[in-house]
Amino acid sequence: MGKQEILESSVITRRNFIKAVSASVILTPLLGFGIDVLGEEHGTFCTAINCIDGRVQEPVYDYMKNTCNVSYVDMITAPGPDGIISRGDTMCQYIKSAVLISVEKHASKTVAIVGHHDCKGNPVSKEGHWRDIRDSVNKIQSWSLPVNVIGLWVNENWKVELVS
Repeated sequence: MGKQEILESSVITRRNFIKAVSASVILTPLLGFGIDVLGEEHGTFCTAINCIDGRVQEPVYDYMKNTCNVSYVDMITAPGPDGIISRGDTMCQYIKSAVLISVEKHASKTVAIVGHHDCKGNPVSKEGHWRDIRDSVNKIQSWSLPVNVIGLWVNENWKVELVS
């Protein structure tokens, strides 16, 4: 085998290895392989379906941790998740799978759907976000999970408000 063939062979092997590892990293948690439900000794959890925007991560985490009185907040992020869920976009199934892991494996009792000011993933007005958040709450409730579902809005001052 020549030097070029060895290099090409190792690239293919490396590429296949990376693909296999990537698939395992993504599919293992989604399918629940090798994950046991965490006991109370590992802390308590709630879940936030939040935007990828880094500006909203900390305010939502702090709000959820304090309001739900938990040790940890499982963050499921996507660009403009209130729009994704309210429209039923294809990413909705990924979000639902991640929520199921949080509920089933971390015993999360509260799930929040978050919208925020200046969102690039769901560029609608505040009223549009509030409508999407309410619609998303209803859709998440239709998943029939044993959780409390709430809607949150992060305003222009990066303060969290409960959407009623």
